[in-house]
Amino acid sequence: MDLAAARLLRLRAQGLDGGTADPASAVRRLLAVQAQDVGSPLLAIAQRTHPRASRAEVEAAFASGRVVRTWTMRGTLHAIAVEDAPWLLALTGERTLASTATMRRREGVTDDDLRRARTVAESLDDAGLRRPELLEAFRAAGVDPGGSRGYHVILALAAQGVLQVGAREDGQYRMHRGRGLEPLERDAALARLAIRYATGHGPVTDRDLAWWAAIPVTWARRAFAAAGDALEAVDVAGTPAWQVKGAEPAAPGSVLALPSFDELVIGYAERDAVLGAHPLAALVPDRNGRLRPFVAVDGRLVAAWDARAEPPRVWPLEVLPAPLLERAEVAAADASAWLAR
Repeated sequence: MDLAAARLLRLRAQGLDGGTADPASAVRRLLAVQAQDVGSPLLAIAQRTHPRASRAEVEAAFASGRVVRTWTMRGTLHAIAVEDAPWLLALTGERTLASTATMRRREGVTDDDLRRARTVAESLDDAGLRRPELLEAFRAAGVDPGGSRGYHVILALAAQGVLQVGAREDGQYRMHRGRGLEPLERDAALARLAIRYATGHGPVTDRDLAWWAAIPVTWARRAFAAAGDALEAVDVAGTPAWQVKGAEPAAPGSVLALPSFDELVIGYAERDAVLGAHPLAALVPDRNGRLRPFVAVDGRLVAAWDARAEPPRVWPLEVLPAPLLERAEVAAADASAWLAR
């Protein structure tokens, strides 16, 4: 298949052509949604529900505990269905701990600090604690959370399945005791990972999975092999890829305003399908590495947009016919209004 066909299949896989019934199901479909921002992941989830969920409905999925935030891969906070955290962290948590160990040492976070903080986290009741209260509990247990030390302690405990991040209240996240780890036999865990990733993102390559899950490409190849008949091999512009059997494409004609770090871009290492002729730098306005929100037509990047302007501003990255530009502006205004609610 060509890249245009792959784009339409990915739109359907990601739920961007009608979506699922509720926010938790949308997250479960993708397996994980990058979530270091406040509003962007909420909009990303809502865009994958039908009818589109309100901001309050997405936030309710976190408040109910059906969706949580934790550091599942790439050292980055992700939203994930609560039942998926134990097995996925069992697969990826050790790699997260190893990749962040240097920063912990640089900040003076010791193994004894983590043991003391773990005792605090394991003693949390069902209500949990808001982040400032948790940091004070760490301090009372002899762990200095000053500077960025508190952040690195929380990240390490989350990677071990001891702590997870819940709803945001009055500008602060509520922290909860995690569900622990659910270690699976390695090939079984990799097979589950490949199937779930391909279900929510396919067609995908081994490099895509390796990037997304921050695992070696050799693991990614084992994962697709272990998935067996659950997935089918396809060719995408000359590159071997995998998707669920019987995958159907989205109908053409979509114009979507998507947020920063949306899975349509960040979910792949091989980004030619979504970027087209545009470099990724077109979405990175400065050196902080933050991606701009973007407009996609049939799954291909055509413009960036900014919700901070009034009305929201759209920057075409190519010449767009007037009717298409108008649809892009309407989509950006609609997404901006959703974020403001």
